[in-house]
Amino acid sequence: MKKLFSLSIMFLEKFMKLSCRDVSALVSEQMDRDLPFFRRLRLKFHLTICGACKNYQTQLETLKRMCASMGEEDSAVKQDISLSPPAKEKIKQALKH
Repeated sequence: MKKLFSLSIMFLEKFMKLSCRDVSALVSEQMDRDLPFFRRLRLKFHLTICGACKNYQTQLETLKRMCASMGEEDSAVKQDISLSPPAKEKIKQALKH
């Protein structure tokens, strides 16, 4: 039993461990596409033990949401600026002359 536990710890240390630099790249990659199972597992393992990388992930997710919402605000403003049909016709007539 003791040997099995030691082997389990060695497995986790050798195969599951990622550096914070590796994790930052994986966090970014995960936002763009699905990661393969083993990479996703290694990432989750690291994020459970490293608060700094978990904070980094949270910050990137916040930035992504903020950037996505910026476009929504702009489109609402653009809809309010549209010209009335009479104004459009007046501009067309002025351009013909």
